[in-house]
Amino acid sequence: MPKQLYFYNIPPFFNKRNARLRKLTELRSLFISSFSIKDMSRDENDYIFGQLFDSGKVAAGRMRGNMGVEPICFTDFITVRYSYLDRPLKVTLLPLHPLANIDLTKWLEVGKDVSIMYITPSESSIAYLLSDALDQHIEAMATLINNLNLNKMPFLGRIKNDSQGRVVKAMINGMIENRPFVLVPDDGSDYDVLPKNTGVPNITENMKRLEN
Repeated sequence: MPKQLYFYNIPPFFNKRNARLRKLTELRSLFISSFSIKDMSRDENDYIFGQLFDSGKVAAGRMRGNMGVEPICFTDFITVRYSYLDRPLKVTLLPLHPLANIDLTKWLEVGKDVSIMYITPSESSIAYLLSDALDQHIEAMATLINNLNLNKMPFLGRIKNDSQGRVVKAMINGMIENRPFVLVPDDGSDYDVLPKNTGVPNITENMKRLEN
């Protein structure tokens, strides 16, 4: 009889990309909810601090309003002229989506037509500053979860026929459901399922020893 391989209830792989996006979203939400500017609406606060988290900078300028009203808008910006001190002199507003009342071709003078703000002295965004630490966190989580998955599968078995395959399925299912035994029918069959420890160390035990 040809050899058969059985895969049953294999633990899901740790998706590092999705985990990173979830963690970054969590940190972004925490950052936004931790600050507020007086006399600003909740929507304005969320947008401003979301912009500071994502790009590290925001501009406050006048939009072309109706009936002579010129509401202030808060957007990203591009510097189009610098001073000799390498500071922005003139900028162009860069809203997340095209807006009819913002002229994307107009140069605005900093301090007169528009005010700008950076969240860090280095003009870096919070997302950029967190990038390396976030990558290290995700790598550590991936190592831990993969180790836990390996420790959920503590044996390898040699299977000779389909009956033994069903026994191995029952053994794995028993582990998952916390049933540490398998009943094999006493029908004279020669079962040769040989458990072999994979020898994978439990990383959590090593971490506890390091802490002590």
